[in-house]
Amino acid sequence: EDNSALVRNIRNIPYWILRMIYMLGNSTKIMTLAVLFGFKWVEWFFMEEDKLIQRKQMPVPPPPPVLKPTNMDAQSMKQCIQQNVCLICGHERVNSSCIPSG
Repeated sequence: EDNSALVRNIRNIPYWILRMIYMLGNSTKIMTLAVLFGFKWVEWFFMEEDKLIQRKQMPVPPPPPVLKPTNMDAQSMKQCIQQNVCLICGHERVNSSCIPSG
């Protein structure tokens, strides 16, 4: 008789309550993960900005050296090219394939 009373009481519970109990029991793993991820997101969102990005204080690099213009005429320019000397730095060219002929 005890079991039949329990079955009768369960049948008298509205369908939507039974459905809700089933869904809650079936999705506890997903809800637990959602709560954990949600908590960590809120913790991250309200964390201080300094702690989020660890920046090192580095010195500002010095500016590059300024190239001084040279007064070269066409004759001395042709002579530098024939001697395989770079017109910018004055050192000997190692690979002159990118210099146009002419």
